[in-house]
Amino acid sequence: MKCAEALEILLKSIGKDAVCCFTNGFISRSAYLVKDRPNHLYMVGSMGLVSSVGLGIAMNSKRRVAVFDGDGSALMNLGALALIGNRKQSNLVHVVLDNGCYASTGGQQTVSGTVDFVRLAGASGYRTAVSVGDAKKLQRELSALSGARGPLLIHVRVEAEIAAPSTRVTVTPEQMAARVRSYLTAGARRRS
Repeated sequence: MKCAEALEILLKSIGKDAVCCFTNGFISRSAYLVKDRPNHLYMVGSMGLVSSVGLGIAMNSKRRVAVFDGDGSALMNLGALALIGNRKQSNLVHVVLDNGCYASTGGQQTVSGTVDFVRLAGASGYRTAVSVGDAKKLQRELSALSGARGPLLIHVRVEAEIAAPSTRVTVTPEQMAARVRSYLTAGARRRS
């Protein structure tokens, strides 16, 4: 399964109202092409930090928050898994899209082939962790996890694609911060 196909399935399942945070590089660019929304935050130039940023948003919002990490990005900040597990944010979904390489910088191999993200998440305190490798299994797991309390980790094996999408994210970091803040504030006002 290609990254864009996995993102389409995941975004449809997670829902259009969730705040979605995407790691830098290939994943941000793919997500931007699949569907840009005001509740999407792309971590342009900040590898390894998306899970920490997503956790911060989840801790300060009642909205569902989905973090889309890459295997290289997740490996760069494994301490975030322990923090996420410790905080037990029921509104947090952590997706690791694992292509086994650093696609944005030329396809150098990561060590994800020897890392069990499901066991790491379980040992860190995530309520649920699953691993999938094809579209049908991903859809089945997402259906089974519908309504489950987080933190959840969904490890998704995707094809290694070295040629990144040609379109770059054109929304500036300042614009993204403003639009996500506005989205969260508007949701808080509606609930009051």
